[in-house]
Amino acid sequence: MKVKRMNHFAIVLITASISCCPALAAEEPEGPTTYQILDQLLAHSGMKIDKQQYCDSMLSDSENRTLGKYIARQMSYMDEGENQVVSECKADKGGWTCDIQFMHRVPGKEASSSYGVRVLADRKGVLNLKSLSCIGTG
Repeated sequence: MKVKRMNHFAIVLITASISCCPALAAEEPEGPTTYQILDQLLAHSGMKIDKQQYCDSMLSDSENRTLGKYIARQMSYMDEGENQVVSECKADKGGWTCDIQFMHRVPGKEASSSYGVRVLADRKGVLNLKSLSCIGTG
């Protein structure tokens, strides 16, 4: 009989603790915001960008190949059409993998483009700029 009462008591206790205290449930942490990512990238606008596939399509060899020039080129296409700056961070081992993309679509044309960067961030949202790579389609 004691065993049955103990099991019943344990079930009641567990149920009560779950329903009364939702704050104790594990919450999914959020990655850096679009603002936080752009703020850090722009603070390092003078950083040189290595030759990479998607960087090369936006920056010619004769240009000063910097992060700031790359972002400026992306933003210069946003003066017409439908445009968005989109970021997404996915939890990764010990931090985040973050993409920030400049999406551009001209109405009446099927093709659209999306170029940006992928960068790792720590759990506090500080970007590791050595991990930066260019991404894109279009």
